Amino acid sequence: MTTQTINTFYCAFCAWVSKKANSLWEKTTYTLKYVGTARAASQLASAGYHEAAKSLMMDLKTMEQERWGK
Repeated sequence: MTTQTINTFYCAFCAWVSKKANSLWEKTTYTLKYVGTARAASQLASAGYHEAAKSLMMDLKTMEQERWGK
């Protein structure tokens, strides 16, 4: 194998790994935002702040629609 062949292979592999890592990071941050917001809304509702909880849940719905394009 020549140096050029090796470099080409490793660059393609690194690009693939980078793409997968970025995808995983995006999914993880979205999930944590979703869970955190839902938990905050739950705590607000249990404290009696139903309008604020409803607002947060509507923000979640908007966030979900933006993510999935629905």
